[in-house]
Amino acid sequence: MPEKVFLTVGRHGRYSYGARLPLSESSILEGVYRGQELTAAYGSFDAVYSSDIPRAKATANLRAVGGDYARDKIVYSPELTEDSSLGSVSLFLDILAAEASLNGFRHVHLVTHAPVIEKIFSLLSPAMCFVPPDGGFTGEIESWEDLRGRKVNFIPWPDYYPGFSLLLDLWKENSDLEVIRQYFEQYKQTSLDWDKAGLLLDKSCYFNRCAAIEDIYRLLG
Repeated sequence: MPEKVFLTVGRHGRYSYGARLPLSESSILEGVYRGQELTAAYGSFDAVYSSDIPRAKATANLRAVGGDYARDKIVYSPELTEDSSLGSVSLFLDILAAEASLNGFRHVHLVTHAPVIEKIFSLLSPAMCFVPPDGGFTGEIESWEDLRGRKVNFIPWPDYYPGFSLLLDLWKENSDLEVIRQYFEQYKQTSLDWDKAGLLLDKSCYFNRCAAIEDIYRLLG
């Protein structure tokens, strides 16, 4: 029996209207974490498609880093921008299914906006509800033909793991990676999920070595 394939669809990270940067500090770390978690659960990203609006583009780049996916392979699609029509979204899903089937993809990830997610729900899973920033859902599919046939059952992503908020606080307060490592070592016997926290920390050192949040966005391009 053929292996199942996975369509993971995520909303962009949190941002503030009028802010100079496209994402909040929490969403920077969350983006890397989601990339790790999604690829650990469903296999490496075979393709990543994103809206090219800055908050979505930054989120896609962060998830690509977390999932060890080459950022220059991300495809920016106008059909994933927030003003895309229902017909455009439907056509995008049909083309995606054909390309994924042709190329033997097993895991495709999309980064988009609430209005597009609502349209995907209306086409594939009307029972699904609102998805918050940084949230998303996974479609486990028998084959990509089922996507074209609109036979998809979506499961919402879980919330943060128990150590995430503490890790975020440490990341905000300490620019020195070694200080955070020592803290983890001291408290590794607690009930928090330090294995996951440690994996995330190893990946987030890419960002902790930056002098300022602005540097992260220069790296993300």
